[in-house]
Amino acid sequence: MMLNNDLGWYTYDGIYGQYFHHNGGLLNGLSPAQGLVRGIMHLSEGYDALLLVNSWGAPNIIDTIGLIVKAFETR
Repeated sequence: MMLNNDLGWYTYDGIYGQYFHHNGGLLNGLSPAQGLVRGIMHLSEGYDALLLVNSWGAPNIIDTIGLIVKAFETR
């Protein structure tokens, strides 16, 4: 439903065409901080991937989308 209705997806032009993704993180506010970082992608050829990292390292440090793209494009 998110993909078909264009709800919150960003586009990425990869070597196998256009991919659609969304990412972010959740933080509980405790000290030390505990949380998770996640990324979801709809890749070409009908593949979907989700990566959930059970750690908080800031979304720009744990690049879930970059990791999914790298794994898909080096297959």
